[in-house]
Amino acid sequence: MRNGRSVKRADRIRIWRASVTKWQLKVLLTVLGLGIMGTVLMYTKSIVDELVANERRTVDLYARLMARFYEQATDDDLLFYVDIARSSITFPVIVTDKNSEPVYPYAQFMMNVDMDTTMSVAQQKEFLVATIAAMRQEYPPYDIKDENGDVIQKLYFTNSAIIGRLRFMPFVEILIVAAFI
Repeated sequence: MRNGRSVKRADRIRIWRASVTKWQLKVLLTVLGLGIMGTVLMYTKSIVDELVANERRTVDLYARLMARFYEQATDDDLLFYVDIARSSITFPVIVTDKNSEPVYPYAQFMMNVDMDTTMSVAQQKEFLVATIAAMRQEYPPYDIKDENGDVIQKLYFTNSAIIGRLRFMPFVEILIVAAFI
């Protein structure tokens, strides 16, 4: 008899050499589950942060290459590097004029943006203006400057789809662990 009540032998479970009650086992599993959830959240956050930092470095490189391109428009090597940087960009990017207005022809000044090309030019511009506003909320644009330091274009970007899915993943894992508990 403990604390005025008796613990039935059927309420105890043997784990290796220890004997624990069902309540103690539930607490242990809950603490273990919370530990797993915390570890998964921290690990996924570190992966997402690393991918975001990589995308930011890529955008920074691309913006600097474009600025250099405007300074030295005849440099064939620079065009080669811009093409290489462009092929490594897997996230949405829109290049605008200095006033953050989309530049026509729109398809040439954006990458990885899902826009219906059957829309009219006015509808495409409206779509891009809304997309730029959403991008601006997430990250400030990179200014592309000429050799005098004047802003000639702005580069807007947002995270890739994989980062969005990775940000969602911990919540799915938490639901699975919670169901397990």
